[in-house]
Amino acid sequence: PPYSFNWSGLGTGDSFVNSVCEGSYTLVITDQNGCTQSSVVQVGAYPLPELTCNNLLLCTGSAGYLNANGADFYSWSPAYGLNTTTGSTVIASPATSTTYVLTGTTSNGCVAAMDVLVDVSPTNAPVTNFSYSPSQIDVYHPNVQFTNLSTGAGNYQWNFADLGLSDEVNPQFIFPDQQGGMYQVCLIASNTLGCSDTLCQNILVTGDPVAYVPNAFTPNGDGVNDVLLPVTNDVSENNYSFSIFNRWGQLVFETKQPGQGWDGLMQGIKYKEDVYSYVLKFETNGNNIGQRKTGHVSLLK
Repeated sequence: PPYSFNWSGLGTGDSFVNSVCEGSYTLVITDQNGCTQSSVVQVGAYPLPELTCNNLLLCTGSAGYLNANGADFYSWSPAYGLNTTTGSTVIASPATSTTYVLTGTTSNGCVAAMDVLVDVSPTNAPVTNFSYSPSQIDVYHPNVQFTNLSTGAGNYQWNFADLGLSDEVNPQFIFPDQQGGMYQVCLIASNTLGCSDTLCQNILVTGDPVAYVPNAFTPNGDGVNDVLLPVTNDVSENNYSFSIFNRWGQLVFETKQPGQGWDGLMQGIKYKEDVYSYVLKFETNGNNIGQRKTGHVSLLK
């Protein structure tokens, strides 16, 4: 027999209704004889996803994580600058500031969306720079003071040619004793955003200066090996002296000028063939540490 349907509060006589709001409804069914039957229907609703996601502040050329919560399934748009468009966590590395739309869906099919901003700015990036003192370094003065000139950073990592590390702002470092050479020092400066910049400088540590005195010379006027002259490199003119003594310890020649040697004469007098001793005193350029070398030389005809 035909039936009539009456839903309280809905104003419809259909047996099937949709798009019903959450609440309690009474259905009354009446047949052709006027007999009725009623039933209370409770309509519930699944909650919408409560999406949360962090915004990002990035340096130009860097990347960061976007972490979404509050749903079971996620999609991201646009795809520009993302490693993937699905999943709760994506890596964002856009070249310019971008607003993404995050859409979250629950297992019950409820959907919500929100905007997520990735702000990209070159002003967020640190700039690494440093200086060091002294500017001329040698094996006798291997202690170097580094001065951090970086901007936009708060964390620092120094690498001294893989010989040592430091996280100090302005560290000191002592290069290996008596080991000259070229050493690469690198500084990584980073900020709280995770942005970093790196600068490496090659630092020369000079070794022993060349100070060689021949063991013989022949002042016979033939133009070959006529002058006893120290061979030097990186030697200062300050406090330089080259002195020659005979076998009795008497001074026979002395000069304070690098590049000036002994021609076997003293006030025009030729010295005879013999073995003489010398004392060479000098300082290296860039410091005032005196050095002294001694030895013997043969005067031959």
